[in-house]
Amino acid sequence: MIIFSSNFEDMANMLCKCLMDFGVEITIHLDALSADQEGNCRSGYALGDIAYPPEKMRAVPAGRIIGACCCTSNRAW
Repeated sequence: MIIFSSNFEDMANMLCKCLMDFGVEITIHLDALSADQEGNCRSGYALGDIAYPPEKMRAVPAGRIIGACCCTSNRAW
């Protein structure tokens, strides 16, 4: 699990470094963090998929990632 800051800079850096350094593509599904009708986050976490480069797929299967949002309120960004 990874913890994201409220401006998502941590997440962007992590996604970029994983792709550039290891060839690992991570897709985070942020729809769970969108606001509901009252302006609150629908969830405190987001799920994602990890896709490893083809040459490593035999040794490491595709994975999942959980990203928790570090926020002091449940208001959506």
